[in-house]
Amino acid sequence: MDFKSLKPYVRQALEQRVKAPAELPIRWLVAYQIAIITEGEAIMHLDDVSHKMSKGSVAFIPPNVAHRYTVTSDHSKLIVVFDTN
Repeated sequence: MDFKSLKPYVRQALEQRVKAPAELPIRWLVAYQIAIITEGEAIMHLDDVSHKMSKGSVAFIPPNVAHRYTVTSDHSKLIVVFDTN
């Protein structure tokens, strides 16, 4: 899919690959984000609740919510950040 055609609605779209084991730091977003796991596994910690994510899992993360990831096997995900203006 050509994410450039989705502008001005999408601020950023990228694929992120992370080798396990890894701890991705706590983040607070200023926009809505969708994360789709395309391979591997991770645990998403969202507002002190843990969710196991594997291939095909989709996370919708609203603005101003603290979240982080623990990568349990080499994983990649597609991240789409929406413009909130």
